[in-house]
Amino acid sequence: MLNLDISALSQNARYRLADRGRRTSIVDRILVLGLHPMLASYSYYVEAYHAFGRAAQIDPADLSAALWRHAPGTVADHLLQRVEGVLRSSSQPPLTLRQRARVMSQARSAFGARNSTREPDQPGLEAAWRRALHGH
Repeated sequence: MLNLDISALSQNARYRLADRGRRTSIVDRILVLGLHPMLASYSYYVEAYHAFGRAAQIDPADLSAALWRHAPGTVADHLLQRVEGVLRSSSQPPLTLRQRARVMSQARSAFGARNSTREPDQPGLEAAWRRALHGH
């Protein structure tokens, strides 16, 4: 853990820190000052992308590139549209109505805002996506 007493910094160092702060987010500034607030973790969501990609045989990088800008809790609303586009572009058959419903249910669970502080369970996530896609 970084313990930084800002008053002990030279004027030049304080200026550089302030300048850096203007170009970065408030979170970066908090971390530079040595404060460690409880931050949301994206490791659960990243693993959810990877697990879905493995289960659906879709490149998780393609999914995350299309969906990263959506806030936790809203990714599920955009997932099916992106998956359908990927399936179309790779000449794979579209999801059935039943698959769509199960994938949406699992997406709402996996990408829900409550998971921001959870540790990912890779085998559990992949099994849940396989059940959603294949019904077993």
